[in-house]
Amino acid sequence: MRALVSVLLCLFLAACFPTKVSPFSDAEPVFPIPDNAVLFLEQKIEPGPNFNPVTMVGAAFNDGVRFVRDGATYRVEGLAESASLPKDAATMRIRFFSLPSHDDYYLAELSNQPANQPVTYLTVMAGIAGETVRIYLLNPANLPPELLEEFKSFSAGTAAPDQLKQQIVAISSRLFDLPDFRDPASNFEIEILDPRNDAKQIDVLRTAAGKNAQQQQQANAARLNKQKAKALLNAAKDKYSASDYAGAIADYTAGLKLDPDNKDILVGRARAYERTDQHELAYKDYDQLNALFPDDPEYLYEKGFRQFLEKDYLDAIETLTGVVNHPNASFRALRAQSYRAQSLAGLKRFDEAFADFASILKRFPNDFDVLQNMSETYEKMGDPDNAIAYLGKAIDDGVGAEDYEITIALRERARLLRGAGRHDEAVADFSAVIKRSEPGTNLTSYGNRGKSYIELGELQKALEDFTYAITHADNNWTRKDSLWSRGYAYILAENYEAAINDYSTYIALDDTSATAFNNRGYAYRKLGKNSLADADFARAEALKK
Repeated sequence: MRALVSVLLCLFLAACFPTKVSPFSDAEPVFPIPDNAVLFLEQKIEPGPNFNPVTMVGAAFNDGVRFVRDGATYRVEGLAESASLPKDAATMRIRFFSLPSHDDYYLAELSNQPANQPVTYLTVMAGIAGETVRIYLLNPANLPPELLEEFKSFSAGTAAPDQLKQQIVAISSRLFDLPDFRDPASNFEIEILDPRNDAKQIDVLRTAAGKNAQQQQQANAARLNKQKAKALLNAAKDKYSASDYAGAIADYTAGLKLDPDNKDILVGRARAYERTDQHELAYKDYDQLNALFPDDPEYLYEKGFRQFLEKDYLDAIETLTGVVNHPNASFRALRAQSYRAQSLAGLKRFDEAFADFASILKRFPNDFDVLQNMSETYEKMGDPDNAIAYLGKAIDDGVGAEDYEITIALRERARLLRGAGRHDEAVADFSAVIKRSEPGTNLTSYGNRGKSYIELGELQKALEDFTYAITHADNNWTRKDSLWSRGYAYILAENYEAAINDYSTYIALDDTSATAFNNRGYAYRKLGKNSLADADFARAEALKK
């Protein structure tokens, strides 16, 4: 029944005659359809230029609707019990009136009265021949210009009921003159089943209607569940953004009970599990995503990447290999192969790692990330020369790097150079990092450059770098490191009072460093303060033990 209402609305959109009052209140109806007849579609309706809401028509008649004689009208009912209207819903009735001068053609007036609402009327043209009803769906937009203007004027609805009746009859009659009037694209056919002769077929339809009604109920329940799941998803996102990961997980889990295959909920919960270090549960969600969406390698990549970050290298290699070999991996395959190479290096399987790196570089020569990762691999192998060389290649020739990545690479190369005793080169790289950085930032580069200046014997430059780092430090780690180093530089410069001040400040921040007490004791000894020196040496020995 509800479906028929949808059909009537569709007809209104296509080519019908809506009125707020009945233009046929003075006319006697005819009854061309048997009492209790069942009407259903003879053929599948395909979308066409003259009728777009096809699915609504199909929903109305695929399972059949029953026309029940009720006084001067037919009452329209759902064929299955579960498809009947509730008591407070609209009452739909239909009357047929002969179209003058055209046998077997009728004007069908449908009246619809929602609960506690006035009656509205809708008129459509129908042809009835034997056991078939044909509803004409000519689109007003395709009418000849003169008829279209007449239709528009009629649609304004300003005429009195008797004038409306005349206009409806006149316009309907003129439709017969159109060349495409009987074009199947302009109408659709409905079969009439007579209960006296077609009882078996009606029973089949009733059974189908019952099943479809049940399916519709299930679909409605599923749709409601999806709506509730979407609300839970939004709530979980808000909690995740507020770092309430436990609350987000609870909402994601509740949402999955309602919509188990929801991709967004599964992804969200997996990431929330990761935030709470519940990695095994996160992997289960990624596995479910991979099972549900095997053509999308994104979730396989996410899982492998997380395994790599956790240094779960064996599992990471297996997962990332699935991405590398995935037919739809596209650019993800490149990143997956890179992380697989790094995982292989983590397991000291260096030959396999370099084979992966070489494979990527063959496709993407001088890829910055790959060159940088090769440098890290050489460092793991204890080969600082190659580590430095490949970082240099990344800095000078690397493709695809952002400015901040170049700055990081310069800082890493400076660290390697300092570790290899190549302090002149290290100073040059640390200076480049400082020049590329905002004033007051990258203070560790000032401290490390100062340490290289000490090795080069340039104590004044070293003291200037340490002083800058101490003055601008916003955390104790940076401040302590530079205090210790400046104190050491003061000792080398034989400024023992300044050294004692720096180590005393350091010890006030951290009294667990044996070398700090030892160095301050050395400065005390140089100034002849032996009792203070002995106390610091004793403290240093105690801390060493």
